[in-house]
Amino acid sequence: MRPFLYLIFVLSLVFLINLQDRPRPVDRIKVDDALIEPIETTAQITALSVRAGQLYTGDQDGRLRVLSLPDGHLVADWYAHPVALRQVFFFDDKLVSLGRGGSIATWLPNGELIKRRRLVGHHLNDAVMIADDDMIVAADRGVVARIGLGQRWRTNGIHGRATFGLALSPDGEQITSVGTDGMARIWSTDGGQVVREWVAHKGWATGVVWDKQGLWTLGTDAVLVRWDPLTGRQIKNVRIEVKEPNRLVANDRFFVVIGSDHRIVVLNRDDVNTITTLDLSKRPFVSATLEDKFLWLGFRKGGISSWDVTNGLEGVTLPTKF
Repeated sequence: MRPFLYLIFVLSLVFLINLQDRPRPVDRIKVDDALIEPIETTAQITALSVRAGQLYTGDQDGRLRVLSLPDGHLVADWYAHPVALRQVFFFDDKLVSLGRGGSIATWLPNGELIKRRRLVGHHLNDAVMIADDDMIVAADRGVVARIGLGQRWRTNGIHGRATFGLALSPDGEQITSVGTDGMARIWSTDGGQVVREWVAHKGWATGVVWDKQGLWTLGTDAVLVRWDPLTGRQIKNVRIEVKEPNRLVANDRFFVVIGSDHRIVVLNRDDVNTITTLDLSKRPFVSATLEDKFLWLGFRKGGISSWDVTNGLEGVTLPTKF
C-alpha cells in the first residue's frame, strides 16, 4: 500500500511542477490593417533616349523606366540589369540597354526581353548594332569585340586603358573606334581586321560620329576633327572652349560637346560654328541625349531637364522620384 501511495505523491508533484511552468496565455497583438505608404526614392538617371514622344531612362540601380512627354507620367518600369545602366538607345524598332557590368539586353519597347548578352569581366562604354542582331562593343582595358550569335572576334588592349566610343559606317561594313591612346581605328565588322589607323588627338580620343556627312572625332585636347575615312587625312578641326571634352552627341543638325567641367557647347552641324553654350558646373549631370533641337540631361542629384539648343533656354523639368 505504501509504494502505491508514494507513486501517487510523486506523480502529483510532477503535475504541479509542470502546471507552474506552463506559459501563461498572451493577449493577441492587434495589427493595423492600414496599408503602409510606399517610400519614394530619387533615381539618378544614368542613361537617356527619346523616341515617339516617350523618354526612356536607365538609373543607377539598373531599372529602365519609360516616361511620357511632356508630363513625365510613368508608362513602364522594369529591372533591366543588376547594376547601373550606361546607355539606352534604339536600333530600328528594338530598345538596347547596356549595363555597367558588361551585360547587354535587347527589348521590345514595352519591356519584353528579346535577347541578353554579356562581355564577361569588362565594363562597357559603348555599343553599336550590326547585321544579324550582333553587336560590336567598346570596353575597358582597350577592348573592341563583336559579340552575338554570328561571327565573333575580339581584340584586347588595342586602345590602352579603355575604348570609349564606336561609330558604324553608313554602309554598315566598317566601324571606327577611339580610346585612351588617342588613336582612331577603322575595322572590318565581319572579320575584325584593322583597315586603317592614325593618331587623332593629343591625349584621349573620347567621342566619334560617322555618318553620310562625315567622320568626326573628339578628344580631351578640346578639338573636334573631321577626317577622310579613306585616307585618315584631316579635313577640318575646330577648337572647343570646354575643359577636357568627354562626350560628343550629334544629330543631323547639331553637335553637342560636353566637357568634364559640365560646360556644354552646341555647334551647327553644317558650318561647325558655335550656336550656344551652357554652363552647368553647378548642376552636374550624368546622362545626355539629343532629339531634334532639344538636349535632355539627367542630373546627378536626380531630375531631368530639356534644353533648347538654339537659344540655351531650359524647358521641361521632370522629377525622378519613383
